[in-house]
Amino acid sequence: MVENTFNFINKFWTDFEGIKKTISHIGGFDGFCQCESEKVIEKTRNPTEARSFLILGMLVDQAVDGLSSQANKSIYEDFRAVYTYPKLVAHFDGSECSSAWFCYPNHGYDKKVNWLNMESISKVMFPETKQWLIDNYDSTIYEKVRYSILKNINSNFRQKPEGQRLISLVDKFF
Repeated sequence: MVENTFNFINKFWTDFEGIKKTISHIGGFDGFCQCESEKVIEKTRNPTEARSFLILGMLVDQAVDGLSSQANKSIYEDFRAVYTYPKLVAHFDGSECSSAWFCYPNHGYDKKVNWLNMESISKVMFPETKQWLIDNYDSTIYEKVRYSILKNINSNFRQKPEGQRLISLVDKFF
């Protein structure tokens, strides 16, 4: 089967339908609490792929959402109609949490990231998202999203090794 972004999204939500019955902190209708993140990942059919998908998908989702000024509000609404990435809710206040959580070094999550898998998934998701942004909007919007992704990486991920590796993937595929 040829992988595409929608396959990754559908696999996650299909797995999550069964998983959400076993966790206590659901993050609304479109995500889960960070305190449940490892349980969710471990209960998917492919935890390595799920971690990569969540890091990359949430990174893109938050970048597009970051455009949501009044003038750009419809861009995120259009994006969410197509790309239904999960949300990660912060345990302490219910706000949206950065995907950096999935490689948080204090809990050893950084050791669970498979960078070869991250590359293979970004090779699919990043170009498809880029093309969608250009086809549905223009290169200016795409550039703003790309900038927002890089800003998120620099603000929320450790520079070494996660930040450098993610920036390399963005440079290569987005």
